[in-house]
Parts: sequence; structure tokens; C-alpha cells
Amino acid sequence: MVSKLWFKKCLPFVLLFLSIIVLGGYRGRYEPVRPPGLPVLFDQLQTAPLVKAVNASLAYYQALPREQQFRICGTMLSAAEQIESLKLFRDITEQAAGPADFWQQVTAQFSFCREPAAGEMLITGYFEPVFPGSLKKKEPYIYPLYGLPPDLDKRKNNSPYWTRAEIEKNDYLAGSELVYLADPLSAFLLHVQGSGKVRLPDGSVRLLRYAGNNGRPYRSIGKLLIDQGKLSREAVDLPAITAYLQNHPQEIEEILHYNQRFIFFRMMPKEAADDSSPPGSMGQPLTPGYSIALDQDCFATGTPALLVTEQPIFNEKGVVTGWQPLCRFVFNQDSGSAIKGKTRADLFLGSGPEAAAAAGIMKQPGKLYFLYRRKNETTGD
Repeated sequence: MVSKLWFKKCLPFVLLFLSIIVLGGYRGRYEPVRPPGLPVLFDQLQTAPLVKAVNASLAYYQALPREQQFRICGTMLSAAEQIESLKLFRDITEQAAGPADFWQQVTAQFSFCREPAAGEMLITGYFEPVFPGSLKKKEPYIYPLYGLPPDLDKRKNNSPYWTRAEIEKNDYLAGSELVYLADPLSAFLLHVQGSGKVRLPDGSVRLLRYAGNNGRPYRSIGKLLIDQGKLSREAVDLPAITAYLQNHPQEIEEILHYNQRFIFFRMMPKEAADDSSPPGSMGQPLTPGYSIALDQDCFATGTPALLVTEQPIFNEKGVVTGWQPLCRFVFNQDSGSAIKGKTRADLFLGSGPEAAAAAGIMKQPGKLYFLYRRKNETTGD
């Protein structure tokens, strides 16, 4: 349920955007939008992370053929048009006199739209985990993460690759181990996140990035625990799942093997671990709080959007005390095996304990409003 706080504060804001949405299939001229005052939620303007996120999307588009086409709410835009739109957004961000000026310029020079089939979305969070591990198999580090197997693309008749259970029970990937972790749940969580860091016994850190998967379907172990009556739908989140598995170690293997999807990794150079910004699926660094993962088959990669949802409030002891509205510009810069269709979005929250805590419980309703440069009425630019 959406909290009363969210509903009370964000409803006028959402209604405002409903009034300025321009569906991409319409070919009429765009009218300037002049909202009656600045929404209270835009009381701060975080310039640095916004510019970082814009630059990542720009780098992605600048590496593509300028004529390559992208669909945004039914409107086809070229890579060149996306570049100009992102540059304009960056200029406004850097030059705005303050939040009010920023908001006025954005709404005057950009058109907003929602994908008609998207409706209300489920907004979750993800983070970059850091787990203790070892490059050699030795107690307690006995649970391997694997590199991309050489026979992955050589299956006869395109038959599916081994399932998670088959790989872990039969040691089919012996020789492809990259690193070992101390428990199977840590390895599973790194699979779910798709990338992360491993702290070795000597204190050094190695970076693991997504390299591929076995082509099997992703199946949620949280849903499994709900269906089996072991967790309630209202209570299921990462801390609850972790607690259940820790309290029922005899069930861990069966539950984890329910998810047939298996992720393969690549080990990055040692110096890469010093970079605090992991790359997303478009190959550019993610920005905590400003990069989102979407289904790239449904939404144009790199496109900016306004995210309207909620985020948790923690006290000094790390306990959630409530939820507060989150209305922020974000960028479609990543993907995930569980992020499929037009009703799912995953917000990248960074790394560290706070990011892990927020990502573990975030599963809020929300909406995305995509934006692109308003067409010039006289020139068509």
C-alpha cells in the first residue's frame, strides 16, 4: 500500500504530470508547459550526480551510429537527437540558478510521456555487494563463482545449458572457477545482483562483473517461500529471506536451486576495484540513486526519466522508521534478469551497508515519466 504521506504529497505532483504528458504517437505540435509553482519535492538540486549520469548516457549514444533509431513512448528518435537532448539537459543542470530555475527550464524545453502499457510500476532497489572470499579453495571459502564456460555457445541444437542445480551438484564447470566465497547464500546474492566486489584475505579487493548466463529462466525464491506459506507476501524482502535460510540451513540448497538461472562472471583488473562506480549493461558507470535498470527491450537505453516512488527512512541504529516520497530524474542505464516487462524498475543505490539495507526492503509502487527535447515549432528541430 502507498503510504498516506506519499499520497498526500505526491498526488498533486503526479496529476500535474498527467496534464503535461504527450504520448509519442501524436504528431501534433508540443505546447510549452508552465506548471503553477515548483513542486515541494524539488527543494534540492544535486548537480554533480545528475551531470555524471547524463555524461554516462552521452558516452553510450556517442559511440553509436548517429542515425540509429530509438522508440520513446511511440516516437522514433535518432541517436543524434538523443545526444542533443542529453546535452540540453546537462546544460540546464549546470547553468540553472537554482531548483526553481532548473524545473522551469526542464518543463519548458522537454516533453514528458509515459509508456501507455507501463501504468503503475514496481520499484525495487539493488546495490553492489562486497563479500569476503579467496582466489583459492580453502575453508571457509568453498563456494565458487565461475567465469564464462567455453562450451556455453556450443550446445547441440541450441539445447539449454545446465541448470543451477546441475552445475552445483555435478561440478560440471571445474576449472572455470574465478573466486570462492564463504557461504552459498553470498554466492547466490552476487548472482542476483549481477556484479560485486570480493575482499580477499590479504585485504585487497577484486571486482566481478556480469559475463553471461545459462539461458535458464529466473525464478524468484521469495515467491517460492510465499507460495509455500513460509513467508507472508507483506513480509518478504531480502532480510526476511536471509533470516529464513539462516534458520533453516537444511532447506538452503533446495530453495536456491529453485532459481534455474545461473550467472557467469569476469574478473576485472585489480585497479578496477578502486572505481566506486560499477558499469551498467550499456558499459558506462552507474550513478547511485540516479541510474535505474529496466527491460532494455521495452525502454530506450540511456533515456532520462522522472521517477516518482518512495524510499525508506532509517534511524541511527539502521532500523526503518518509515517511508518518504522520492521524486527524482533518473537514467535507464542497466538491466537485470528479474527486470522484465514495462512494470518493473530497479534503482541502483550504490554500495555499503546503507545501500544494502535499502535495497533489501525496497519494493514500492511508482511511475516513470520519460522526457526528450521539445520540438521547435518553427524549425522542426
